[in-house]
Amino acid sequence: MGATTARRASRVPRVISGLLAAGLLLGVTMAFVDKPEQTLLVWAADQAHLAPDFVAVIDFDRRSPTYGKLLNTVPLSGTNAVGNEPHHVGISHDGRTMALGGLLSVLRGQDQVFFFDVSDPRQPTFLHSNNPPQASITDELVPLSNGGFLVTFMGGPGGSAPGRVVEYDADLAFVKAWPATLPTDGFNPHGIAIDEAHNLMLTSDFICPLRTLHVHGGDAADLRGSVRVWDLASRAITGPSWWVTRSAPPERWKSS
Repeated sequence: MGATTARRASRVPRVISGLLAAGLLLGVTMAFVDKPEQTLLVWAADQAHLAPDFVAVIDFDRRSPTYGKLLNTVPLSGTNAVGNEPHHVGISHDGRTMALGGLLSVLRGQDQVFFFDVSDPRQPTFLHSNNPPQASITDELVPLSNGGFLVTFMGGPGGSAPGRVVEYDADLAFVKAWPATLPTDGFNPHGIAIDEAHNLMLTSDFICPLRTLHVHGGDAADLRGSVRVWDLASRAITGPSWWVTRSAPPERWKSS
């Protein structure tokens, strides 16, 4: 897997009519793949938010006569299909499942996480979606070695603090929203990294999402600056947590 950028995908400007959200290169050399990169999958949206959000399949085989061209699009279906604001993507440890996040799905009361079977990356198949309780504003999705995922949600049910880290199992079923004991200093997890061999997880807070929306108080941004250390096995924040104020230089960073 390799995360791609809008710059790379801009080689095929006709692929997407609206927002380019994120892409995955399937076929890159990893533990589960022994072929060079061949397929680019892009999670994207219709610019007008009228047609369903979709996964675009692009030929990324440099030797192919259709290199850089759109091969297929697989739209979402049902009541959760439109206006999710496609954001981050993640691919399972075995490379067979792709998890997709809708950053603003909560504004329409829709499911926020979408799963596709990408065993055949040229023919992705939608599996199902989920709307976890107590969580909103989907951000980063990282795979677990057991086949599941951990997903950061920057907001709680109403887009404010506390946010959550949500776990899905190998069957892509909701397990639980973590941590069981919530921080009291405002928790809006954004970035996430795990090291299963050393039983470690790090999350970083970013911003209170509710304060960025067109709601009362939405023009008063509440920025976060915390990096939190977790015991991965227990899914518990163990500390220390480092935080910085909006404009503090490094020498004024604090830990707790």
